[in-house]
Amino acid sequence: PKEATCFDIIKYIFLLPIVATLTLSVPDVRRPGMAKGYWCYFSFIMAIAWIGVYSYFMVGWAGTIGNTLGIDSFIMGLTFLAAGTS
Repeated sequence: PKEATCFDIIKYIFLLPIVATLTLSVPDVRRPGMAKGYWCYFSFIMAIAWIGVYSYFMVGWAGTIGNTLGIDSFIMGLTFLAAGTS
């Protein structure tokens, strides 16, 4: 990105995999010609599927971090995952 700060570049790199997977697999129904038909239903199903995939990895990573730091899985689930999904 042009005229980006260091934080902007780090954020761009961090979000690139998420944006790339969604852009390549979920059709944009706002484009002309996509309003007809049932593309909105397919887009909704793909978005829900990606939320499931991201949530699966987030729970696994939170468990790994909790085990590494010696934090109980109940506390990790109650605190970090609840805050991260809201």
